[in-house]
Amino acid sequence: MGAQDETLRRWYAVLAARDRLHDPSTLTAMNGHELINVVLAAFPGAHLAAGSAVRARCGGGGGAGAHPRRRGAAAVAAAAAGTPAGHGRRPRPRRPIPGVIYLRGGFTLHALRLRLGDETFFRTLRIYTDRYRYGTVTTRDFIVTAEIVSGQDLDAFFDAWLYQTKLPPMPELGLEPER
Repeated sequence: MGAQDETLRRWYAVLAARDRLHDPSTLTAMNGHELINVVLAAFPGAHLAAGSAVRARCGGGGGAGAHPRRRGAAAVAAAAAGTPAGHGRRPRPRRPIPGVIYLRGGFTLHALRLRLGDETFFRTLRIYTDRYRYGTVTTRDFIVTAEIVSGQDLDAFFDAWLYQTKLPPMPELGLEPER
């Protein structure tokens, strides 16, 4: 496995963890320790000391007095607010976690490259940029160009990568998100 594949695997794991943070049924089923592990996986740059502080606040340290079944979503809210869970905070509307949009977009293009092969993928990019240079484009314009150049129906591929919240698998790299 090359360095590029290893980097892709690491960032895919980050996206998969962040994806799990947006799934209420997954969050509420987790205990504090499981939740903390997902949060730390979703934000790999978090300092270890910060991870220890979050573990202590959420009762995920596993030591005496830890609350092993504290509800996951309540534990995150309490840790983020610095207050006991459920005290005067209304839930915020769901927004993408910063950076996820750029990671997901890059992975979408890489997954397309793996599916089409280098020759067809780069021909698609050249035709797309030549055709729409200096113009206004839509996502649909790119999808149509990729389908015409490749001769494939890519609606299911783009639906999974662009319009669904669940992270799609990348079978070419043996990657599948944990559920």
